[in-house]
Amino acid sequence: MSIEATLWPLGIGIWLAVLVLLVGLALFVAILILALPFCAIIGIHRARSQFLAEREARFRSE
Repeated sequence: MSIEATLWPLGIGIWLAVLVLLVGLALFVAILILALPFCAIIGIHRARSQFLAEREARFRSE
């Protein structure tokens, strides 16, 4: 039995591990890209709510 015959499962395991890591990274990036618009909408809504509350408080104090 040659050394290549005994080490080929290790090579397949390394390739599978790299493939799993790349797929996981791709999924993570895809989830981040899909979540960004929702985060922006929530941030804009909060900023607008805060701005309107401050403006209303300013008008009430006058």
